[in-house]
Order: sequence, then C-alpha cells, then structure tokens
Amino acid sequence: MRILLAVEASTCSEAAVKEVATHDWPPGSEVEVLTVVHSWVPQVFDPVFFLSAAQEESLEEERRLAPRLVENTVQKIQKHPSHLQVTGRILEGPPEELIVKEAENWKADLIVVGCHGLMHRFVLGSVSRAVAAHAPCPVDIVLSNRPAA
Repeated sequence: MRILLAVEASTCSEAAVKEVATHDWPPGSEVEVLTVVHSWVPQVFDPVFFLSAAQEESLEEERRLAPRLVENTVQKIQKHPSHLQVTGRILEGPPEELIVKEAENWKADLIVVGCHGLMHRFVLGSVSRAVAAHAPCPVDIVLSNRPAA
C-alpha cells in the first residue's frame, strides 16, 4: 500500500502523523511524507509592496523549515515498530493542487491529511476539502480534535 502523508507545522499534521505511525499497515507498505511550501499571505493588489515583502519572507521561512519538518516526520514514523518504507518530499506551490498531483504521479493508494475539524466537524479546512474532492484515491482526513479512543 502506498500512503501519501501531507504535513505542515501544525497540531493537525501531528495527529495525522500519529495516525500513520501507529496504524497496522500491510507488509510492504510505503509512506511518502510530503510538505508543500506555500505562502499563506494573501496575494492582492499591493501598491506599496508591503504584502509582497511579507509573502517573500513567509516563503523563505517555509523553505528554511521544510527539510527539518519532513525529516522529523520521517523519523517519528520510523520510531514505531513497523515495516514501513518511509521517504520525504518537498514541493512548492498551491498545496491542494500539488498534493493531488503528487498522489497521481506517485500512484498513492491513500492520502492522509490533518484538519482542525471545526464547527462540530461539518466544516473542513480548504486544503483537506479540496484534496478530498479531487483526489485520485481515498483520503483520510484526521481531525486534530478527535476524541481519544
């Protein structure tokens, strides 16, 4: 089984990582840890280029932190007793598009993403909602506020 785990620096992603790390996957399963570098500063008309500077700073910070995030996530999954083969990947651009495209290219059997699960779980985050709507395979949306089992 090929599991694409999309992560960011958030408690939502921590819940998704824990879910993947502790699940009993079939022998020979592979996990690709994917993070997408993307500025969350809105791109709007900016006559004095204030937001442009903030966006560039945001991108540079994400570029700097992304390798550590992926490596730490790979290590967390490998710490659990499992037979998973785990690799990491960093892409840059719109997360909702690149997660779906990577799932298609890598031929993922499952995409796992985290989500806050706000408003009594009726409203998903925009990225998780877009991924679920366009994914070429099933999507497991792990809620960070999921009650303990």
